[in-house]
Amino acid sequence: MTKSPIATKISPTNLDEDKTLANRLKALGHPVRLEIISRLTTLCEPCCGDVCDCLPLAQSTVSQHLEILRKAGLIISRQSGNRSCFSIDQSAFESVSSALNALGAPRELGQSPTLDN
Repeated sequence: MTKSPIATKISPTNLDEDKTLANRLKALGHPVRLEIISRLTTLCEPCCGDVCDCLPLAQSTVSQHLEILRKAGLIISRQSGNRSCFSIDQSAFESVSSALNALGAPRELGQSPTLDN
């Protein structure tokens, strides 16, 4: 059996990077989470309640969406007393952008894209 010319060896590192990218894209794949990201770019380290004030959702729902974004590494949480405040993890978004650019870049047949984490 011969190998397909487009088959490439997947290293554990590349697989981990691919999983990270997939998790981040999945987290961004919900309209509410996209709106939360948009709000986080315009507000200065808002707490959950501040984000809730901008959305027609219960605080528990917003908290769940923030947790998904945090676990995906897209936002950073910081404790301020008994409140959690949030900000965008700019390096994570740069990594997603670079990975998507690498996926769409022309390359030689059989060459796999280089994805940054």
